[in-house]
Order: sequence, then C-alpha cells, then structure tokens
Amino acid sequence: MSPSDKGRFCGSCQKTVVDFTNLSDRQVAAFFKKPGTGSVCGRFMADQLERPIEIPRKRIPWVRYFFQIALPAFLMSAKASAQGKAGVVKNRVEVNPSNVSMGLIALPVKDIGEASQVAIKGKVVDDNNKPVSFASIMVKGTSRGVAADSMGLFRMEKILLQSAIVLEISRAGYEIKEITITRETDLTQELVIQLSGRELPEVVVSSYEFNCRSQVMGGISVSRQVKNTAVLFEELPEVKPPKETLPMIKVYPNPVSSGTAINIGCEKLAEGYYTFQLVSQAGQQVSTNQIWIDKEARLMNLEIPVVTAGTYILTLTNKESGKKFTEKVVIQ
Repeated sequence: MSPSDKGRFCGSCQKTVVDFTNLSDRQVAAFFKKPGTGSVCGRFMADQLERPIEIPRKRIPWVRYFFQIALPAFLMSAKASAQGKAGVVKNRVEVNPSNVSMGLIALPVKDIGEASQVAIKGKVVDDNNKPVSFASIMVKGTSRGVAADSMGLFRMEKILLQSAIVLEISRAGYEIKEITITRETDLTQELVIQLSGRELPEVVVSSYEFNCRSQVMGGISVSRQVKNTAVLFEELPEVKPPKETLPMIKVYPNPVSSGTAINIGCEKLAEGYYTFQLVSQAGQQVSTNQIWIDKEARLMNLEIPVVTAGTYILTLTNKESGKKFTEKVVIQ
C-alpha cells in the first residue's frame, strides 16, 4: 500500500483502502447498502471477520400505541409478530491481502563450499612402523601423484580440495590402501600411512643342465725286446662344451625420465611379434604395445609415457612361444 489523499492506496487491486476498524456492525452494513458500492478494498479488525453481521431492527415509537388503540383485534397477531426472530443481514465482504508477491521467488542456495589448494605431507610405514621406500601415492580418479623417498616421506603440492579427496597408496608386496582427506583433516601435521604386507605368488626358477662327456684315448707301443711290452695311456684334458649365450634384454638409460625414449638391447631374441608392457609395482598396467623384432635386430627404441615417478617392470613376451623377458626400470 502507498499513501494517498484519502488514506492508503492498494497497489494490488488499484483501489483506495477503506478503514472499517472503528465502525460498528450497523455502520458496516449501511456502507455496503449504498447503491453502487460494488467491491472495495478495506482494513478490518480480526474480530470483524469470519462471522455474520447482525443488525437489530429499529423500533418505531408510535407502533405500540397504534396496536393498543387502533388495532386491538390484531393484538395477538402483532404480539406473535413482535416475538419473531430479528432479521439478520448478511453481506459478503471481500478482503484482499495487503502483501503481494510478484515475480520469481528465489530459493535458498545450498552452500557447496569453495575449492582450495592444499599441500599434503606424510610418511609411509609398514606393520612394524619401518619406512616403506618408493611407495606410490596417487589422487584417486586423477593422474596426480608422487613417489615416496627412501625414508618413506612424501609431499604433494597444490592439491585441489573442495569437499573430499581419496589418496591411493601402493607398493609391491603390500596391500593397496585408500585414505580420505576432507576439510576437517589437519594437514599441518604429517600423515602417517601404514601399509599391510601381503603374500607374494610362488616364484618358479628354471635352470639349465649341461651333460659333459670326456673320452680317454691311448695307444700301444711295442719295444724291440720281445720280453718287455708296455701299454701307455695318455689322459687328454677335459673337453668342456661351449657356453651358450642365452637371449636377454638390456634397458638403458636407467633411470630414465618420464615421457622420453628408452633403448632396449634385444640380442639373441627370436624373430617374431612381441608384446611390450610397462607395469607399476602395484600391478597396474600403464602402457602396452605390440612390436615386431627381426632376427638381426640388436637395438630398438621405445617411447616411455608420462607417468608418476617410481619403479616399474618392463616386459617383452613372445606371442608365439610365450617366453617372457623382464627388466626393472626406474622412471624419474
């Protein structure tokens, strides 16, 4: 409502507000009996609403004398009529609310918090609280990660923390562990992460056996004297079979930088297709490829993908014979 010359003006129904708070029921009824009143916008008290308006009938002074003098015959009839129920005037009052909401109503926005960059430092230990060297620490679901040093210490910088992140810690010979970092985690202190050891699969060692044979050859010499006969045996030196050069691979440079090329010496490898695999110590395969190696090949060059620093296992597998050749690679 806004002020006007006659009181208040309602912006919702575009009418001047009539104040009924100080009027009696008779005055309210008289207002609405006026011709051409129509609908109005008014202000009422709470006890003036939700009830019928009762207006007592106004008595005419000379009626009593009229019945006593002029119409005694109709006394009983008039008395019955006088005892009748007073008329009740009911008028419909339309009340419009003074508060009008216009436009769209904004709902409260749930606070999801602002993301911030944090630094996480910690130490990886085993069941006996001894350092676990070169463990891999990764932010789950991302490519962000670091490797612990020889004392099991690590530090991660500029990690985006909104509500919570999960760190995945792994090392060969230990169970993979996940820890959750939230805004309530005290990152000013060094985190101590304990890994539990696990049983490694059985290792089968294959060996080669060489059978060596030696021969002793001799001769018979006859002297000029018939009575003297001598048999001479000459022991020859032991004959050893030549050493067979087993096929093997050699990786260099080692250590190698992430995202650069690495050289693999492949002397004595059988010709054919080989599967190249690069696997982390946690058993996660980070790269695989199929290559062809010629019989005369001595050296090949392969690209190392961009991975987290740590120790990895490089494997070449002959697709026809199934023979595997492995080498440990340190990626910086």
